[in-house]
Amino acid sequence: MSRYYRWLLLGCLGLSSLGLAHTPLSFDPAGATGKDPVMRYWRITKGEVRKVWGTDRDFTPIFLAQIRQESAGNERAVSRVGARGLTQFMPATFADMVRKYPEIGADPFNASTSIAAQVRYMKEQYDAFALVRVPCERMGYSLSGYNGGRGYANRRLRAAKDPQNYFSDARTINPGILASNQKENEEYAVRIVYTHQPRYVAYGLRLCIKD
Repeated sequence: MSRYYRWLLLGCLGLSSLGLAHTPLSFDPAGATGKDPVMRYWRITKGEVRKVWGTDRDFTPIFLAQIRQESAGNERAVSRVGARGLTQFMPATFADMVRKYPEIGADPFNASTSIAAQVRYMKEQYDAFALVRVPCERMGYSLSGYNGGRGYANRRLRAAKDPQNYFSDARTINPGILASNQKENEEYAVRIVYTHQPRYVAYGLRLCIKD
């Protein structure tokens, strides 16, 4: 889709000039669902995000980008360490989510259940970092917590020279984990926010990136 056409479409939908957009569930630019496996799940994702986060925090592009990072849209994915499904929950964490939110279902390989767990778990992370004022940086901490555990993300925050700045300060702090795990966690939010999110900005509110 051309840049002009995309902005014309967004304008017709009454969206802001910054691309902070509420996209209707029927929206499918250029048949995107047929080109990217992740896009099979955009309606489910958007519905869950709106329900759990509200329409004023419709960060659907972040969640789609996270699915791309986690499983590339493969709902049967199993990692080498045992994480399962579209959004790659470890069994113990997934069991805890099912206990807290029984309405989401109990099958980690069910796409709707996996996305429902993702959206709620990320909301828990985001709420935990409420003292971080800038939504972009707060989401960085939240993604770090999703990937490596909130305790380690909190250690990074406490050790940072500027705790309000995740991406250029706290992100690179090793909180006492293996170098390989630090490298993965250090790159995790960057890949989601800056590498993958641009693919999906037409589907909701963007964070950290400009047009």
